[in-house]
This record gives sequence, structure tokens and C-alpha cells, in this order.
Amino acid sequence: MPTKPSLIGQTFGKLTVIADAPRRHRQAFSVCRCVCGRQTISNNSNLKAGRTKSCLHCRQDGHGMTKTPTYKSWMKMKTRCYDPSSNSYSNYGARGIIVCERWLNSFENFLEDMGKRPAGLTLDRINNEGNYCKENCRWATKIQQANNARNNRTATVRGVTDTIANLCRHFGVNHRRVRARLDLGWDVESAIFIPKLGT
Repeated sequence: MPTKPSLIGQTFGKLTVIADAPRRHRQAFSVCRCVCGRQTISNNSNLKAGRTKSCLHCRQDGHGMTKTPTYKSWMKMKTRCYDPSSNSYSNYGARGIIVCERWLNSFENFLEDMGKRPAGLTLDRINNEGNYCKENCRWATKIQQANNARNNRTATVRGVTDTIANLCRHFGVNHRRVRARLDLGWDVESAIFIPKLGT
């Protein structure tokens, strides 16, 4: 199927197309910057037909939550997936991670599915190879997110299977020292249980 022309550089109402977004259900989408400075993902057909002329915030801040942590999490989620200039894009959008259609342009749907962001928690994907959607997301602590990281290593030591960080907590040893030993090629059990020199 031929690729439809990109809309990059074109302006539709308050929106200027700054990048192509991944296609969804054979439909083309674009990353747009609104005159208010916010970014949004829009269906190309809606842009060209004049059905989408501004970001959700400019259309109507009916929820009154644009300055809340929940709204900021929603915006950051989309930026990671669709803005190539984002520092996090290489770990999300560049890997093919996308935001589900229900959440992409509806903060209200995101809020309905996830609820307000609890204090001290951030948005986390349960399966790091999966997309942002209700079934694959949760509000998680920093420890939960660290344990769920793609590069996190797990091991079984004395009948306990867990991440290295949790094993160190379980056995009461210094995580930084164990990591340094592992980087030198030590096996996990030795790294955890051989006493530090001088002790």
C-alpha cells in the first residue's frame, strides 16, 4: 500500500505538524504543536477535514486538571512515545511503544481508567514490551519501577528468586558493593555472601 504524504510543516488551525506518528489501524497520525506550546497526536484525516484545530487543553479544559500530577503523567507518557526530541524517546517510541487509541487524545479516558495519580507514585507499564493501555499500566513506586526495568537482573540465591536489589535487601547486604562485584565477574552468591575485606 503506498505511503500517504507527510503533513510535517503544515498548519491546521492552531496546530502545526512537527513529526509523523506511528500508523494505527491503517490510519495516519501526526505529532502536532499547538499555539499554546502543548503537543498532541492527531489523526491526519481529522486535521485535513478541519475536525481537529487545537489541542485538547485549548478546546476545553473541562476536567480542570491540566496542572495536576495525573495530567502531567498523561502528557509525559505521550511525549515519550511520539516526540523524537524527547530524551526518553529512544526507550519508548523508537522501540515501537505506543499509547492505546482510547488514551491517545482523551485525558478523560485515561483518568477514568487509571484514577488520580497517588502521591509518590508514577505511571508504570507492567510488561515493558507492551504498550500504554489500561491492562498494562499501574501507578507504581520507584522501587517497583526499578524492579520492573528492562535491564534489571534476577537470580536465585539460597532458594530465593528476585532482582539483585531485592536479594540484597533480603540478605541485608550493600547493593552497591554487590553490583561492583558482579561487574568484575563474580557469581551472585559470592558477591552477596563473601564478607567485605577488613570486616
